[in-house]
Amino acid sequence: GVVEVIEGQVSYFGPSFGGFVALDDLTELRLAEVHGTRQWRLRTASGEVLLIPVDAAGAEKLYDAFATLPGIDMAAVTSALDAGTATLPLWRRPAPRLPA
Repeated sequence: GVVEVIEGQVSYFGPSFGGFVALDDLTELRLAEVHGTRQWRLRTASGEVLLIPVDAAGAEKLYDAFATLPGIDMAAVTSALDAGTATLPLWRRPAPRLPA
């Protein structure tokens, strides 16, 4: 499969599945193991999930895209990727603050 990141949108085009997600719509990022393959798991506020194999062509572009997420700890992302295991959520969108 192939990953593209264009103007705040992540797209994955694979042999059997694919899709796209706007970074502004992401609510959660994690690494998951699916059918023996490590994948980025991107979840939106509406509950849609996009899985992207970590070894997909162009997946290196995701690192820069993820770095734009508010409050993300890129050291934790790198550590999880290097560890080679599935993880708890690496990032969750902070809850909006209610007016006082």
